[in-house]
Amino acid sequence: MFTQFDDGCSASEGCAADTPSRALVARPRRAVSPSVAAALARRITDCASQKNRPTPIVVPGASVSLLSVALPLKSHRQRARAATFAVAGQLCDTTGNAHVAVGPCLGSDRYLVAVCDDAVLAEVVRDRAHPGIVLPDTLGIPKPVVDKPAWNLWEAEGIVHARAADGTGFVCHADELTALWRLAGKPDLYSLTGPVTNGPAVVDLSHQPPAVDPDDLLLDLRHGPYLHRRRAPRRVLRLAIAATFVAGFGHMSLLAANTRALTQIADDRMTDIATQLDHHAPGLSPDQPLRLIAAQFARNGAPRQQDPFMTILAHVSQALKPQLGMITFRELRYGAREGVLTLLVQGTEFEPLQAAEAALMAAGLEVTSGTATATDGGAEVLIQVRDRP
Repeated sequence: MFTQFDDGCSASEGCAADTPSRALVARPRRAVSPSVAAALARRITDCASQKNRPTPIVVPGASVSLLSVALPLKSHRQRARAATFAVAGQLCDTTGNAHVAVGPCLGSDRYLVAVCDDAVLAEVVRDRAHPGIVLPDTLGIPKPVVDKPAWNLWEAEGIVHARAADGTGFVCHADELTALWRLAGKPDLYSLTGPVTNGPAVVDLSHQPPAVDPDDLLLDLRHGPYLHRRRAPRRVLRLAIAATFVAGFGHMSLLAANTRALTQIADDRMTDIATQLDHHAPGLSPDQPLRLIAAQFARNGAPRQQDPFMTILAHVSQALKPQLGMITFRELRYGAREGVLTLLVQGTEFEPLQAAEAALMAAGLEVTSGTATATDGGAEVLIQVRDRP
């Protein structure tokens, strides 16, 4: 668990880094009990009901990190694939396998991104039959709609849930809030539950707390391997079985003929599969378990088709890893037809841009760069990258 601060943070206030990237503060702290805040869960459920959406599954905010991530890509699919790489540098705890979900746009090509451990999410969705989305209880608090650094707070049983104006959020003990607030540059505080126990002064919104933002419901951790698979109700299955029996009874001769034809097709297909297996991995047969066939192919180095976009993105990320503290990306585009990744790279001066270009070339990538230009914040250059031939 880590806390991300951006609003109101400056070098004089004790920021973690003097870079154009997000300001992160990693700190030792007492673990927050991973239990759902019931009141926040009700707020989320009520919002979903008002929007005629399935009842969501609410998970503890202490188990989910809410980040604001720059993802300047055209499609949601591309953003979802790139998000795992984009959040890697923002996670202080890299143990376990992170499950990443991309939510609504926060403006300026930045998106709300949730990160949860695979093991936690697997436990949450186990035996859940209904198709509801999975959300952290922190989203029961809307982000402050103000033009200056601010946090919205919710305190219950000594635990404080917080949402910042940039959409990010965190959970802490009430007696830790003052230190975190000072560390973040003392943003304005608005409390939906009244004064915080032993905390700094707040603007009390408990008489009329702002409603849950419906856009936050677009963030769904239940995707990929955790996606709900719809099952037909038992009544529908019984009716389907009865209809099949009646139809089959009246068309027995036709079904018998179809069965013989399908059996022949299946036999021909199995023969073709056996031939292909013998060609690529001698000694294997379709009768063997699938896991043994897959293991044999892995040992034989059987080629696997890879996504060109993810491949070149991984190569670029690896090559530029040493420069990430000195450069930022203002724009990122991928042309699938040409296989070209276009980067608009910005640095505080020209030297980091030259180092980034040299690192890409040293990694064996084909690099075409324009003329570096000076900007108010330093310098920038447009670089086009093609993967290894």
